[in-house]
Amino acid sequence: MVNRQREPVSYRPFRTEPVLADGLLAVERPGGGLLQRASEGLFRLAGQAGQIADRQAERQGAMAGEQAALAGRPTADFQPGSDGSEVSVGETGAKAAGGSRSGLAARGKAYLMSKYGVSNEYASGLIGQFAAESNFNVDAINRNDGADGSHSIGIGQWNGRRARNLKAFAANAGKPVNDFETQLDFAMHELKTSEAGTGRRLAAARTVEEATAAAVGFERPQGWTPQNPTGALGWKHRLAAARSVYGTAVAAAGGAAPAPDTTASVAASTNPAPATPDKFTIGGGTFRPTGTDTIRGRAFDEAGTKTYLQMVDSEMRSTTQQVFQKYRDDPVKLQQALGDLKGALAKDHVFPEIQADYEVGFDRLAGSYMGQARENLARKVEAQDRASFIDRTNELETNQQRRLADFDPGSADAANAVAADQAAIDDHYDDAVRRGILAPDDAEKAKIVSRRNSALSYYAKQAETLDADGIATMKKEMTADFADGGIAGLDGDGWSTLSTGLDKLEKQKRSLAKRQETDFRKRGDSMALRLQQGLEIDPAELSQMMLDTSATPGGKAIMQETFSKISAARAINDMSLAQATAHVAGLRKQYGDNATAEQGRTLAFAEKMLDAKRKAITTDSVSYAEKQGIVPPTPPLTDAQTPDDMASIVSQRAQSAEDAAKELGVTPRYLKSGEALALSKAIKADPSKGAAMAGAIVAGAGNSAPQVLSEFGKDAPMIAEAGAIIAVNGSQRAAEDVIAGYGKSADGKQMKGLKPDAAQQRFNGVVGSALAAQPEDALQIGRAAASIARKRITEEGLDPTSDEAVAVQDQALQEAAGAVYDRGVQYGGFTDTGAGWFSSGAKVWVPNEIRADMFDQVLGAVTDDDLAALKVQPKGGIAAGRFGNVRVQQGGAATLRGARPVAVNGGFAFAVGDPGGNDPQWIMGSDGKPYVLDIVALRDRLAPRVPGAFR
Repeated sequence: MVNRQREPVSYRPFRTEPVLADGLLAVERPGGGLLQRASEGLFRLAGQAGQIADRQAERQGAMAGEQAALAGRPTADFQPGSDGSEVSVGETGAKAAGGSRSGLAARGKAYLMSKYGVSNEYASGLIGQFAAESNFNVDAINRNDGADGSHSIGIGQWNGRRARNLKAFAANAGKPVNDFETQLDFAMHELKTSEAGTGRRLAAARTVEEATAAAVGFERPQGWTPQNPTGALGWKHRLAAARSVYGTAVAAAGGAAPAPDTTASVAASTNPAPATPDKFTIGGGTFRPTGTDTIRGRAFDEAGTKTYLQMVDSEMRSTTQQVFQKYRDDPVKLQQALGDLKGALAKDHVFPEIQADYEVGFDRLAGSYMGQARENLARKVEAQDRASFIDRTNELETNQQRRLADFDPGSADAANAVAADQAAIDDHYDDAVRRGILAPDDAEKAKIVSRRNSALSYYAKQAETLDADGIATMKKEMTADFADGGIAGLDGDGWSTLSTGLDKLEKQKRSLAKRQETDFRKRGDSMALRLQQGLEIDPAELSQMMLDTSATPGGKAIMQETFSKISAARAINDMSLAQATAHVAGLRKQYGDNATAEQGRTLAFAEKMLDAKRKAITTDSVSYAEKQGIVPPTPPLTDAQTPDDMASIVSQRAQSAEDAAKELGVTPRYLKSGEALALSKAIKADPSKGAAMAGAIVAGAGNSAPQVLSEFGKDAPMIAEAGAIIAVNGSQRAAEDVIAGYGKSADGKQMKGLKPDAAQQRFNGVVGSALAAQPEDALQIGRAAASIARKRITEEGLDPTSDEAVAVQDQALQEAAGAVYDRGVQYGGFTDTGAGWFSSGAKVWVPNEIRADMFDQVLGAVTDDDLAALKVQPKGGIAAGRFGNVRVQQGGAATLRGARPVAVNGGFAFAVGDPGGNDPQWIMGSDGKPYVLDIVALRDRLAPRVPGAFR
């Protein structure tokens, strides 16, 4: 600078003008512009420094003021009182009666787990809700707490419909509504029905926290949503209660926590608690402004006052909210409580500087709450009125429907009572209009619906007492009345509903009547059919049916029809088949072409019974005869344990079958229904006994053996085939192998024989046309041979395609036809006959009394004298003379030798032509029938002539 010494000096020089303290000259000098600008800069710096200092002082004062206001802020606590007339339940509940809180919690948890088998988490979560809602007080009441203005009651604080359901549940169980276990039972009932979703979530909970989050949905308090259950009012208290009960021990299996004296509990619950007033506890509020007139002091007072006022406002809003929660629908008490709160906060806690702001803010907030309370009260009153209206409506409508349910259409007094009840319902809806609960048009609509419902029930009750024709007449009359001027209580919709209902009821009545007629007729038919089973009609049952005639539509005609059927059934049952057939034909002729419906049904019944009789006789005549008492009962063949038993049973059966056939006029049937199949299964299960049983059947049947064996053919072919071999004294081994061949090998596998084509080829080669006249025997022998061969090929381990297997098949065919082998010589079976120089001969079936290869010799040994000894002789033939120009008469023996022998029942027939063709040209006998020669019967004459030919 220009006035600064450049270098130090040892003396103070003389100055003509003083130097200012800040280093600037006091007056302007020529050429002093630079000095001036420097001075101005210094002044600006000084000003900025002062402003910075002021702001720092202001900030420090404001911060200090805020801290002081926070430290001296007011506090307010609201403790709601009670008027002593009820038990009021808040967030944490009221004191429970009948035991300590912990005791009731343990008792409830043990009860739920032992009776319902729920988990510890499930029970604890639910019990935690009851602790928070009511502190387990079964008599707890929170008046007008429900959304519909109803009271919340009990440990679960049920209201509205749920409270009504609780009362109904307790009544149905015969328990008081304030019974602790009954309220727990009702909670579980809800969790399985209307609250089943909550029940499922509780059951799925794995921790007490999850169970509490699920169980709070059972109560759904303020702030709860399905997405945020922890937002429920009092969540911390609910969770703490659940955790507390979760850790308690449960009584031993089969036991429960000891219940307190319920008498004392009820008595305690009925004594009201003493009244207590609301209480406001105000604390703090020590902040006051200092009044200091400095930058820092003013900032301190301003910031502190503002912060303090905010604290006052916060406490004011919090506490007024609590007060409003208690008196949200009671404007009078809310105004009183808010006034008390306003005075308590203002006293010693609101200083003059904020008095106006506090007054305005409190009054504005209180006014808002008062408006809400008045609206809540109006809604509450309206909800109460509506609830009362609904309850009264339900009561009136229910009473009317009950009266209509017991309505006697024939009583004028009953009709008047229904009309009086309907008038009361109309008055009720009119009163609702006067009270503003319903709009006039809504009330009118409700009355129309009520009248319609009553009228529908009224007329439906009358229709129920009528039959189908009566309902049709009633509808016809009402249709005319409705068209003329209407019917009281019925509008267009009501008449449409009634008309449709009458049509439906008429159809139902007709259908019911038809069903009753059908059932009544079946009842009669059932009695008549018992005669077919060999049973008599129960007189008491017949008498009862006669008594029921008057109560059944068309009963008299059906009873007469039943008597006709019984008469026909008795006749058909007692007559022979031929007589019964003639009787039914007589009924058909008697009724003629113009038979009534009843006669037609009687005839159809008789024809059906005749068909059943015919079927029973022709398919199982023995069983039918036994039922009718014609022959004595015989045991089933499956009862036989030994061959001797079987022979005895079959012998009895054969006699019964022939006696029954003679009495009934039919062909004998020896087996009962299902016997052949049952015996087949038994023999397959034990093949070792099969041949012996088959032999016993043959022995027991005697002369009837062929007929008896034929009845086994379809269901038990192995018995028929084995029995046929035994019946002709064939090979015992072959009979056994027939039965074994129908089973499986020792290793459980199916036995294998020749393929069908190869087996048929061997059959043709061995049998030829020997059985052309006996196709049934051919089929049976073929099946038996296949079974024998299967068993032997499998047993010997042969290849079914080998020559050895073919040889086995050939022998099986011979043995199946009755052939026996004695020291390598074949007796019986199939052999060639008539072979010569110019002919290969033909096959013939020979009995096993004759050596097969000597059959022609035996036949050639027969003389005319032998034939003359027989009852029937063959007619002689005509033969050419020695020179071919003369025809001479032949004897019987020569005629037979010139023909082809064919095995038939009883011996051999003789054909000049082809026995399997259209013109066999049988040699005829003296009796006019094809001649049959029993060569075995001539054994005594022929054996000496042909040594070794007979076995």
